[in-house]
Amino acid sequence: MRFGAEIILFTVALIWTGCSGGPKSAPADAGAAPTARAADMPGELPLPEVPDSLTEPSARAGYAIEHFWDEMDFGNRRLSLDTAFMEQNFANFLGLAAMAGHDARSVAVGRLMDCAAAGGREPYEFLCGVVEKYLADPNSPMRDEDMYMVFLDRMAVDDLLGEAGRLRAAHRLAMASRNRPGMKAADFAYITRDGKRHRLHEGTAGSGATLLMFYDPDCERCKAVLQALQGLRLPEGVRMIAVDVEDDRSLWERGIDAFPPQWTVGLAAETVDELYSLPALPVFYLLDGEGRVVLKDPPVDRLLKTIGC
Repeated sequence: MRFGAEIILFTVALIWTGCSGGPKSAPADAGAAPTARAADMPGELPLPEVPDSLTEPSARAGYAIEHFWDEMDFGNRRLSLDTAFMEQNFANFLGLAAMAGHDARSVAVGRLMDCAAAGGREPYEFLCGVVEKYLADPNSPMRDEDMYMVFLDRMAVDDLLGEAGRLRAAHRLAMASRNRPGMKAADFAYITRDGKRHRLHEGTAGSGATLLMFYDPDCERCKAVLQALQGLRLPEGVRMIAVDVEDDRSLWERGIDAFPPQWTVGLAAETVDELYSLPALPVFYLLDGEGRVVLKDPPVDRLLKTIGC
């Protein structure tokens, strides 16, 4: 996969005018022979040439992603349903999108979805699957909630997905919209080792930063992360709250001793996954002294770097 700033350093001005760079061909059947255009298509789409008049890197990236799919004919199912081809080009598209502004991303996503829709329901749904895999899968190195929400905005109102597909996208959009950076983290109750009941906002109001960890005591990945964090020395003013989100008090109690004594370890006293998006445990949130979200479900290395560990 190709990434990097060199992708947007183009010098020849050329503006593409249509989703296919020319007249659209009729949708091809999956078993039909490829068109001459598709037969000549390389493994990766040609990068748009950005006008010299655009000098700011973000503006150049914005132009590039808006026109990235101009040479793609989604009606040709030999390409639009090809996993390797679509994933490689979508990864290239995301590499450019990371350098563009939000408005440019919205325009580019709208243009991409229009082009895919012109190819029919099957290519459109296939693209939506690639979007989910790259932007929403917890194991994806290109996971990006901001970009995912731009796609969900469109998917939630698109007739091609049908009512069930639209409702699913709308639900995912609603979940992604919760506890965003800058927002007050949703409050909830939890029980601590001493059997007392507390609320998240009680411990964060007016204090230092809080590192909030949601986990499942029976989750192997949670156990591995916990073991890696065992010797973690939190900076002064940062406290750790680990909350078991499963409803098995006996299992939680058996695992309490695995946590450092200075951590606050709790068992959720209400259904947390209705308040927080928990795609794959453990999930971390970094909150400031007022309980506002600083980082939402970041990679652990980024989290530790942010708090100075």
